[in-house]
Amino acid sequence: ENIKEKEELVKFYTSFQDYATLLAFYETVLEADAKVMRQWDGKNSKDNYDEVKCGRTCKLPLLEQFFLTLVRLHLGLFELDLANRFSISQSTVSRITATWINLLYHALKDIEQYPPWHIVKKYMPEASRKDYPNTRMII
Repeated sequence: ENIKEKEELVKFYTSFQDYATLLAFYETVLEADAKVMRQWDGKNSKDNYDEVKCGRTCKLPLLEQFFLTLVRLHLGLFELDLANRFSISQSTVSRITATWINLLYHALKDIEQYPPWHIVKKYMPEASRKDYPNTRMII
């Protein structure tokens, strides 16, 4: 199903606010790397993605592979379910998600994950500051 025009579905499947935001993230952060990413094959990665004989993986354009990975990460759908939805094999789903998770890691690894302690302290609610003065985050 085409979800580009349905913001609630984009948010449901990917957690991105809308399709434009998803596309902007893909184009600015990932697209250049995706065109030359190494495809996971279970033992090692293959060199240039565009030159890989990737069989069913290439059946899905790169943006759809990214979408499939987001759906897997956000909703936790099983590989067999995704294979059925995207008309590819379960092993292809596995390869796609492993490849894209690796790409996401390399693209996002330098982003600071936690704010500095002084910022946390500054914005911590007074009740929390009193009862839990050493708490940095609540999961």
